[in-house]
Amino acid sequence: MAAPTTKLAKAQLDLREPVQDGKHYKPGSSLKVVRFDFNPKDYSTGLSAGWNFKPAKKPGEHPEFTGTQLRTMDVEMFLDATDEDDGDVSSTIDTLMSTVRPTDKSTNANAPFPPIVVFSWGTTTPFVAVVKSVTSTVSLFRPDGRPVRATCKLALQEYPTDPPPKQNPTSGALRSTRAHRVVLGDSLASIANAEYGTPTCWRAIAVTNELEDPFRLRLGSELLLPSAADAAALA
Repeated sequence: MAAPTTKLAKAQLDLREPVQDGKHYKPGSSLKVVRFDFNPKDYSTGLSAGWNFKPAKKPGEHPEFTGTQLRTMDVEMFLDATDEDDGDVSSTIDTLMSTVRPTDKSTNANAPFPPIVVFSWGTTTPFVAVVKSVTSTVSLFRPDGRPVRATCKLALQEYPTDPPPKQNPTSGALRSTRAHRVVLGDSLASIANAEYGTPTCWRAIAVTNELEDPFRLRLGSELLLPSAADAAALA
């Protein structure tokens, strides 16, 4: 008996209202979902390490590793409205351009912040990010100038979704060892940045949890977070 077929999933961008949680923002309700007319033929992701290259005072000195940066993604969206009698793609272009502008709600609250976007495609792990840049190239117009075909390029920067912990109101010190449950968009660098105020302590979390591959975190798993003093010692 033949296996049932599944409908090809469409890639999409879900624009979320940023919700302020102290000094941190997290994705809130959906503002708009932009579905790809055509799934991207490819997209690129990047991960880079931070290094502090200081002039060597003596032979044999090595650069200082300062931590793993948050991931990036570059993706193209092809827009085409030629199959519609009066269609154009200007509204979709405007929506994509809005991802680099503060939302109305955040602006009215005197805390301007652009939408947090979630790129998803089928069963792949969604990529939670903010948009660094959008460029649009229009390749076909109607006689009155309205665009009917365009290619939009988006540069995304991973956005950590876990807010920093609250401080002790009497001492101001960070809370001691606690557990953190891995959520969508987490990386050791983003968790360390939220917990200790610097991504350079990611190694302390990896050592504490004896992670074989610190770049692969399982959603829903719990990580033990060392105290700030221990993290600084292990970094």
